[in-house]
Amino acid sequence: MVPEPEKKQRLVLIDGHSLVYRAFFALPSLTDRDGKMVNAAYGFTSMLLLALQEHPDYVLASFDLGGRTFRHEELAQYKATRRPTPPELTPQFPLTRDIVRAFGIPIYEIQGVEADDVIGTLARQAREQGLQSTIVTGDLDALQLVNDDVFVLTSKRGVSETILYTPDRVRERYGLEPIQTVDLKGLVGDVSDNIPGIRGIGEKTAIKLIQEFGSVESLVENRERVMPPKIKKLLDEHWEQALLSKKMATILLDVAGVTLDLSHGSAKDYRPDAARTILSDLGFRSLAARVPQTWTDGSAMSAPPIFAPPAREQGRLPLDGQPAEPRQPTLALESTATESVTVIRDSGDLENLIAAFAAAERAGFQVVTLDDVPRHGRIAALVVGLNEREIFYVPLAHEEERCLELRDVLRRFSPSLQNAKPSKLGFNQKADYLALRAHGIELRGADWDLLVAAYLLNSGVRSPSLEALASDVLHRSIEGREALFGSGKAATTCDQVEIMRAAAFFGERMRVMLQLAPRLESELDRLGNAELFRDLEMPL
Repeated sequence: MVPEPEKKQRLVLIDGHSLVYRAFFALPSLTDRDGKMVNAAYGFTSMLLLALQEHPDYVLASFDLGGRTFRHEELAQYKATRRPTPPELTPQFPLTRDIVRAFGIPIYEIQGVEADDVIGTLARQAREQGLQSTIVTGDLDALQLVNDDVFVLTSKRGVSETILYTPDRVRERYGLEPIQTVDLKGLVGDVSDNIPGIRGIGEKTAIKLIQEFGSVESLVENRERVMPPKIKKLLDEHWEQALLSKKMATILLDVAGVTLDLSHGSAKDYRPDAARTILSDLGFRSLAARVPQTWTDGSAMSAPPIFAPPAREQGRLPLDGQPAEPRQPTLALESTATESVTVIRDSGDLENLIAAFAAAERAGFQVVTLDDVPRHGRIAALVVGLNEREIFYVPLAHEEERCLELRDVLRRFSPSLQNAKPSKLGFNQKADYLALRAHGIELRGADWDLLVAAYLLNSGVRSPSLEALASDVLHRSIEGREALFGSGKAATTCDQVEIMRAAAFFGERMRVMLQLAPRLESELDRLGNAELFRDLEMPL
């Protein structure tokens, strides 16, 4: 009998900086009892507990310490377009480090070295020592590290619905080997890190070129064979930029001073009592309840997803020992499949959404524009709500992240948008109509405008806001646009906002619209205004 191969020990590597950053923009505002913002720390801890649910043998973490790196020296524009870290986020990095240490998890960090490079080095050393590693991160840079012994776990939406990238999963998504994903960045660049790539070469073209030539280096050497002539001309003019972009995107595997030390970071170092204490002190009682007694005991962590406790004040948790008031909760602090917003990033998911939208009897629909003049047609995103639990955000213009192409998305959506079915629910549907009309699409079936309904129910209010309706009808508080965009000279537009932050904001508003509609419909019936709304106001 052939003996079974020995099961390899498992190491979890936590990319602290990217997880904290992602959680900050993915989750709504949340403060502790002292009024300090803690939403990023909450989201990070939720992701950490999900990683521990796999009962690893070792857990290590890495954070960025900031400062210039070799990439800044070789590419002056590296990360130069990133906006300053929001002041509400900055204090949450040391707070998150305290949480990690309370769990008994060692932190590896080196001044002038990015956490990606530290993690890449640790993953290589772990493989050499016979371990399997799972990198838990908030972005996809680490996909280049994936192999038979290194997987990448990242958020699919919110902070708790995840996707595990194995070699086969990377091939399925990109049609490339994991190591070739860095060649992809060499050609298309990385907006978030301000890595240029070659302007004019998109992802589809880049993937075809890499599939044919294998790597950026091979492509550059054999660019005389490249077709069509337009792409060859771009390569002739910018081949050095492609090579530099790949170098900037490549994660280091040999950082000096980084040595994997397995005498720390195992189950024997785990401190559940300290972890529960710091989480309880922060008001994270639901997370504290999920901290298991040992890493090999998954009973506590495998409990059903925990939703945000009802708010005592906007964005605040009830203090320990105080009963929660029976109010409608705001967005779930820990996103789940029932309370999250799905961001549509690829063509297959878009097709599925369009099919579901076309088949619905009624659906929420909103066009997000870059300015307050919808007839200009400067569309930043589409928001679709099939029901309260299925909300979708289709980003079309975000500067620092890859989006689907506007014209292609509108072309595919057009048949359903110009059809009376589904019945479309929204807030200020005239703006949606004008924005789409600028692109040659006549919106039909837009027959349930909450703004019109609210005006009929309270004609003394010139322009009811969605925030006021949520407060008056649902007894809950939602963020206004100033919370997302700011005001005055410092105001930004949707294309300057992180996709996950925008998705959380507009997704929450869509969910509120879907919750408001039956309440307002019932009130219109009660007051005898339903016929006026349906037959006179909405057609106008």
